[in-house]
Amino acid sequence: GRRLMRFYGVPDEKIAEGMYSADESLFDPEKVDVSKKEKRIVYVGQYIDRKNVLAVCRAFEQSGIAADGWSLEMYGSGPLKDQIPYAQPFVQPEQLPEIYRRAKAFILASKEEHWGLVVHEAALSGCYLMLSELVGAADDLLGEKNGVKFDPFKLADMVAAFRRLAAMSDEEMWEAGRASMEIAKSRGLRSFLKGVEMVK
Repeated sequence: GRRLMRFYGVPDEKIAEGMYSADESLFDPEKVDVSKKEKRIVYVGQYIDRKNVLAVCRAFEQSGIAADGWSLEMYGSGPLKDQIPYAQPFVQPEQLPEIYRRAKAFILASKEEHWGLVVHEAALSGCYLMLSELVGAADDLLGEKNGVKFDPFKLADMVAAFRRLAAMSDEEMWEAGRASMEIAKSRGLRSFLKGVEMVK
């Protein structure tokens, strides 16, 4: 986008960068209490091959963390729904904030994902992020403490990510949730609008 604006003759100091972001009034970090989150891992999106949803199910089962009380909840719709034992029906946007707020972690194992709005929603909601290294949002929303990247084509890599999550202490999980929210708040519409104000 910056290169295109330069092509049209707009100087760098007049360009504000932003991205497709979650509605911060709906996914409000101020309403999140990371200490009350449950051992839930959520996925929100289409049940299609590009999202690698069947591999997520296999990796969760192989990780064995369900024995420690962890659950996997997948919300969406698509042709692979009948093959997903953790499938929940599609939910309206207004229902998503509460789903994210109750979950300790969010997973997106896509084989290709240019950004991923759902990652911003989950981060604003204080979730630990488990992201494929091919999810573009990982570069913007994943820090040192708030999640993990994995190779979506290596099941063992994803299994290890699940086990790493389950091995975290409560304090580490709370810190990860707070870190997710701080990073997410710096990437949304409000920060973009501040940038627009600065280049006027």
